[in-house]
Amino acid sequence: MTSRLTRQLTLFCVIPMLSALACGDLKSPIAPVSQARFNANGDIAAFLPHDLVTLDGRLAVEKQRVSFVEVPNPPMYPVDSLSADAQVASVGWWDPDTRCQYEGEVFRVSPPRPIMHLDCVFTLLVSPPGDLLAVTMFSLPDLSDLDFRLYDLTTRTVLWSKTLPSGDAVFSPDGARIYVAANEGLEAWDALTGDTLMHVPSPADPGRSYGVGRLAVAPDGQHLIADLNYPSFEIDQPISDYGWFRTDDLGLERIIPQAPGYGLQHGVAISPDGQMFAVAALPLKDDPPPGNAPPDLLVWTSSGTLRYAIKGPFVGDPSFSPDGSAVLAVPAQDRSPGVKLFRVSDGALIASHLFATALL
Repeated sequence: MTSRLTRQLTLFCVIPMLSALACGDLKSPIAPVSQARFNANGDIAAFLPHDLVTLDGRLAVEKQRVSFVEVPNPPMYPVDSLSADAQVASVGWWDPDTRCQYEGEVFRVSPPRPIMHLDCVFTLLVSPPGDLLAVTMFSLPDLSDLDFRLYDLTTRTVLWSKTLPSGDAVFSPDGARIYVAANEGLEAWDALTGDTLMHVPSPADPGRSYGVGRLAVAPDGQHLIADLNYPSFEIDQPISDYGWFRTDDLGLERIIPQAPGYGLQHGVAISPDGQMFAVAALPLKDDPPPGNAPPDLLVWTSSGTLRYAIKGPFVGDPSFSPDGSAVLAVPAQDRSPGVKLFRVSDGALIASHLFATALL
C-alpha cells in the first residue's frame, strides 16, 4: 500500500506569515498545537496538525509555516521532534488502515524536502545536531516486540538496533549519548555504536519501588532529571518523584518529592543554567484514575523547592527560552488551543498565541 505520508511529504507549501495570521486577527479556524519548543536561536517552533510554524520568541509574529499536503483527516498527531537549530524535524501520524501504531516522516525544514519515511513507528527522536534519528519500531512481521534503532540521516541507514528494554530515551545536547530508562534503572548508550556506557539501578527508597519514566537533559549537558514513579497504596494512585542525576557518572544527587496534591508528571524540561525545571503534573483526584485530571505547570528549583504552580490544563513538554527568562507551555486542545509564554521568575503570563489554519 502506498503511504499517505509518502505522497504527502513529496509536496510542501511554505507560507510567509502575514499579519492576518497573527494573534488577535484570525480569519480562519483555530488550529490546535501538539507540541511547541524554543529553538537554539530563540525562535519558537510549534507543531500543528497540518503545519510546522515558526514564531519569534515573544509570540508576536509568525515567521514561517511549512504546510503538509494530504494529511490524514482527522489527523492523529502525537509524535514529533526537532533538531536544536530547527532544521530537521520528524512527525508521525496514527494510521487506522494498518496494523502499525504510526507512520513517520523525517524532513528538512528550510528549504523543505523529505528525508525518509518509516512504517510501524512508535516514537521518533531527532538528535540535537540533526544528524541522527532514534526510533522505536514494531518488529516485523508479527509486530510482537519493539526495536530501538539508530539511523544516520545522511545515508538513511541503520547504524545499530536492539530490543527496547523499556521506558523513555533522550539524546545528550551534543548528540553523542542516548540516556534511556531501561532494565529497571537508568542507562547511557553511545549514540554511534549502541554500546552501554553506564548503568545504574532504580533508586532504592524505604517503602517505595521506583520505576524510571520520562527523562530530560539540561542544555549544558551536566545533569538529567528522571521521573521516579511509584504506586501509592494510601491514595490508590501513582506518584512521580523527581531524580536529579549527574550525567558524567549517572550519580543520583537527590530525590525531589512530588508536590502535595499532585501525582504523575507528563512532561519535563530543565532551564539552560540547570537551576530550574518545569513539569506538567496531574493533580490528584478524589475518584481515580488521575488521567482524567488536567495537568498543571509546576516550576521548581533544581534543589527541590516548588516556586509556583500554574493552573492548566497543559500538554506535552514545557520549554525554556535560551536565556532562561521564559517558559513555554501548550494548553490542552479542548480548553484553550495555542501556546502560552510565562515569566520564569514569578509565573506571570507574558504572551499567548492562537494559530489559524492556513487556507491553501
